[in-house]
Amino acid sequence: TIEHTAPAIWHNGNAVRYEDCLKSATQIADSFNGEPIVFIDSESICDLVCHLAAAQLTGRVAWLGNRSECSENDFQSSGVVLPTSGTTGPPKYVFHTWETLASAVCHQTRFRSGRWLRGYSPQRFAGLQVILQALLTGGCLVVPSDRSPEAAWEAIAQGEASRVSGTPSFWRSLLRVKTGGASSLSLQ
Repeated sequence: TIEHTAPAIWHNGNAVRYEDCLKSATQIADSFNGEPIVFIDSESICDLVCHLAAAQLTGRVAWLGNRSECSENDFQSSGVVLPTSGTTGPPKYVFHTWETLASAVCHQTRFRSGRWLRGYSPQRFAGLQVILQALLTGGCLVVPSDRSPEAAWEAIAQGEASRVSGTPSFWRSLLRVKTGGASSLSLQ
């Protein structure tokens, strides 16, 4: 069992507690009316997290993407359907079980209770992995004021985020914002 001492989400100076997320998820789950698929198209990270939790709690499939693209109504288990990045053509929707998504989370002590920067779209695999890494290890998901590299840099520089998961392209975009002062950041 993970002790959740940090807020679940930190966004624009506001903390959202784990208890509030679970309470919202329970209320959302009560509104599903037997639908097997939960369509999540909210841009709000708090709404997205609560809907994901509600889908997981009730054994439903969470669909992150365009509702009109949904052609499969008979999934074998609960999980999440995410669009691929589309680097080799149009994005395709791929089903992931909750178990396979959670299996990538690092539960080592050094990864617990961290303040993880949300640097990717939460409707994509990389973004969802950061959300799960933060929330399944008792950490906090830090959501910058917008999706720009400048906002990400600001969240790191102000000490809101202590951990960042990123590709080389992500790091290059951050370093273009401010090339000096990187050594003073408190990243782990």
